[in-house]
Amino acid sequence: MQSDALLLTLTAANTPPSRLTWESELNEKTEEVVVEVTWSQFETQMMDIITALRHMLMSEIPRKSVINGENLEALKLWMCAMKKYMPGTIEMRTLLYRLHHWIENISTETTYKQWTEKVEILQEQLGHPLPSTANYMACRGSKNYFRGFPCGLWTIIHAMSIQAYKLEKGNANFSSKNDLINPFHQFIWHFFICAECATHFHEEILSQNMTTIVEPASEDPAFPKQQFPPVSLCSRCWRPDGQFDEEEVLDFMINYYGNLKIDGLESIPYYNDFCQYKFIDSEKKELILKSQIGAFNVNESEGMFEKKI
Repeated sequence: MQSDALLLTLTAANTPPSRLTWESELNEKTEEVVVEVTWSQFETQMMDIITALRHMLMSEIPRKSVINGENLEALKLWMCAMKKYMPGTIEMRTLLYRLHHWIENISTETTYKQWTEKVEILQEQLGHPLPSTANYMACRGSKNYFRGFPCGLWTIIHAMSIQAYKLEKGNANFSSKNDLINPFHQFIWHFFICAECATHFHEEILSQNMTTIVEPASEDPAFPKQQFPPVSLCSRCWRPDGQFDEEEVLDFMINYYGNLKIDGLESIPYYNDFCQYKFIDSEKKELILKSQIGAFNVNESEGMFEKKI
């Protein structure tokens, strides 16, 4: 099945470089904070997805002062994929749906200011489902300049691949290449700040060889790069000859990236009333249900929303 191949293709790509030079680090000296490395950092945390998604929308994409041409088309593809397969609360997914609807109607170009303002408006309308107080958990490095967003981004694409697998299983019209891998490829190639990572990923996609491991100049020594999943996480995934058992890998990936932990969310004001109904006072009052995390279909209700506006 094509969606099975999608998960297996992405398995070996689970080793992005763990350090990026952020703009903030160029402007000021960052204090080195040592983070204790524990087994919990091998879990799949919703907090990492929330934190990485906020950084992507508020920092990574707006690095380009003007988004047009191939960059605009790449962004439209990626927003469409996230709208369909990003796991999250209803509010998170509604934000992505509305943001995709907005960018799809941009015919020539948009500026970083227009993009940022739109994200901020949607955040306000929906009660800030991507709070600034979110921090990396499983994606924390042994020091504060290791891992973080690259790890969070890889967590996002793997979690999205699981949602796509579940939602599109049996759908003959679904194409893992066109609906997920290519949009992710285009986002990495056009927007990811790490040129080394983007170039490597681009070359491996073009050669359809996702089995090599990136060896960046600087990586977190506490989390050395290795083929994923390692024996320590899934011994049954490896055959005696040292090759992957693809059926076992697929089963592992479905369970590993489908089991999203919500550790730490209760410490964030937006999420501490999780599983409750409430009204959000904003430009538009909306009834919010905070009860699940997944790739919900918000299209029907959003279709009614679009007609009203």
